[in-house]
Amino acid sequence: MCAGAPMTTSVLETCAGLHLARLEMTALLEVLVEKVRSFDIGEPVLALNNVLRGLASLPVRVN
Repeated sequence: MCAGAPMTTSVLETCAGLHLARLEMTALLEVLVEKVRSFDIGEPVLALNNVLRGLASLPVRVN
């Protein structure tokens, strides 16, 4: 069972999607590290939500 996953019948589906997304992002970042000189990260804008914490936007410039 995934840490933080609710006890429902969809736990396995949630876990599979989570791990697949992490694998995809790892592959993407490994390729970007070889091809990109630097990233300029702007000021984050927080998403206003009482349930989820996250960003509404995060400007990034790829050099």
